[in-house]
Amino acid sequence: MAARITLNTAISSIVSNKRRVSALKSLGVVTVKDALTYYPFRVTNPLKRTHLSQILPGQEVAFCAIIQSINIVQMNARRGYRLDVNVSQDASRAQIVYFSKSKQYAQWVSSRMSVGQTVVVGGTSGAFNGVLQFTHPQVISVLAARSDDEKSSNDEKSSNDERSSASVDFVAQSVEEAFEKLCAPRPIYHANSRISSDHIHETILGLLQLFKSCDSGDFAPESLPESLSESLPESLPDILPQSVIVSKNLMHRADAFESIHNPQNKEDFARAINTMRFEEAFISQIAVLQSRENSRLGSAYKCNNGDLRQQFEESLPFALTEGQKNVISEITEDMQGAQGESQATDESPAAAESPLKPMRRLLQGEVGSGKTVVAMSAMLQAVGSGHQAVLVAPTQVLAHQHAENLRKMIARAHINVEITLVTGGMKLADRRSALAKVASG
Repeated sequence: MAARITLNTAISSIVSNKRRVSALKSLGVVTVKDALTYYPFRVTNPLKRTHLSQILPGQEVAFCAIIQSINIVQMNARRGYRLDVNVSQDASRAQIVYFSKSKQYAQWVSSRMSVGQTVVVGGTSGAFNGVLQFTHPQVISVLAARSDDEKSSNDEKSSNDERSSASVDFVAQSVEEAFEKLCAPRPIYHANSRISSDHIHETILGLLQLFKSCDSGDFAPESLPESLSESLPESLPDILPQSVIVSKNLMHRADAFESIHNPQNKEDFARAINTMRFEEAFISQIAVLQSRENSRLGSAYKCNNGDLRQQFEESLPFALTEGQKNVISEITEDMQGAQGESQATDESPAAAESPLKPMRRLLQGEVGSGKTVVAMSAMLQAVGSGHQAVLVAPTQVLAHQHAENLRKMIARAHINVEITLVTGGMKLADRRSALAKVASG
């Protein structure tokens, strides 16, 4: 029975390069889903196809040339090796340079090339000693310029553990195909010292290829020799309804993943990113709606005693604004069950015995407009009715500030209510003590 790749499959069971698996893990990429959702933060501009004679330093271009010489030089000024590849197009010449601490790496890169071979080169041009130079460019070899024996020999020299940061696709059947591959936008990922953006890109492309077919190269371990997956759309089905995809001009999920990690143009990349953003927001909103529905089906306690609230409001050293009064009045009515009583009258007498529905309100106001006072009034309405109230803050600093302000407010109102502060940064003993107070009421 054939094994099948899923979004939850661990990358360590697919990628044979253990160093790369460890490097990806340092970025939080552990499963196939982690990899596919590790989105690039930008894509490069499409490279301009030009003739070598028209290139000036500082340009991002792609050109076709023939290799004239290949030399590996040990550097004296610093440790490491330099691979010099001299190329020409008609009477124009340029130099391709790769630097490496490892001689094996330089040898492996050179094994992909041969004198007289036609290549398509893409990168940013520079100049050194008056010679046009490209440092660590992308290079695609044109197969028509290489014999079968030569390709076989070069493939045997390559290593699964060493990948050139200069190229993802090494070969093309024709010059036109090479230009199509090289001139397309290239995604750039957040990387670190352990793995480059190109290696991240290479890994994700390999995973996408696994979803398409069993021709997976380095990414298929010996323990998974059979067909690993179905076609990409079947393996990555749409989450969004078809009607939403059409009405919002979005991509199918599988197409979006491919256009993000292997974009043919910047427009498709932008559309794919927009699709995944919409999908994430859609799922989030569905979760919110589900939570609201669950809350609607729940029940709440009536809070009819407003003595503490009135005592608090009368102790304030300032007069409440009309907006604050209106909001407090509406919240109090909800907490007292006025809305539920209205529903019981309109619908049936039996509804009068139904539990009160939980209140859902969003209070909006500028900074300093008095939202905390409104919240305190609602909390004291609950406490005065024999219940507890919780004020949640987004940060520990703000939680401490609120706790201090609330203590001052109830002290001024001479209200005997204990306020307990619970934060994530508390010592274990203090946290347990605080939680015990809350649990005991």
